[in-house]
Amino acid sequence: MKFFLIFSLLIIISSAQLITKTDISRVRNECIKDLDISEELSKQFDHSKYPDDPKTHCFIRCQFSKLNLFDDVNGYNYDLMVKNSQSLDFGNSNDLKKCIENRDNHDVDKCKWAYKTYICILKSQEEESLIFNYFFMKNFLQKMAKFAIL
Repeated sequence: MKFFLIFSLLIIISSAQLITKTDISRVRNECIKDLDISEELSKQFDHSKYPDDPKTHCFIRCQFSKLNLFDDVNGYNYDLMVKNSQSLDFGNSNDLKKCIENRDNHDVDKCKWAYKTYICILKSQEEESLIFNYFFMKNFLQKMAKFAIL
């Protein structure tokens, strides 16, 4: 009997649902309504602009809390973030882990903690993208130069 209970629990834990774009959209709309986010601020979020203000801080916390990716005791759930990295558009799990574990991002204000960590993640993704684009363009130009010589 104990074996069956433990086995069932493990299956439930390991089969945690993946977050879909629909889930993200639904939660986003709920948080905008719950926090009375202005249309102007909402439009900034649409363009991945997250001003450093209390409404934005709590919006980030609201979203990740409702997606079960952040809680007020432990912060972000790294394992679930990695599991859902494709739908969340997070690339490098090492950068993700650094931001989550960085104590400078932790704050007694839970909204600010969620915000600071999220901004760290976004910045690391931007840097990764810039590096990728640099090497992609460098390789592309080298190939074009070889082609032009032939």
